Amino acid sequence: MNNFTIGIDVGGTKTAYGLFDSNKKLIFKNKVPTDPNLDGQTFFDEMTSLNISFIWHY
Repeated sequence: MNNFTIGIDVGGTKTAYGLFDSNKKLIFKNKVPTDPNLDGQTFFDEMTSLNISFIWHY
């Protein structure tokens, strides 16, 4: 079983996220614009769906 870690950096203009393997090597990264009009729950829901969509490739 592989162990992965997801890192998320939320900024005022963009949200960057990446997937790291068990050796802390970055194996995937992406960024999306941060929507300042979203409430916390909606933002979290969108980030969760992004994470699920890219992690299935690994």
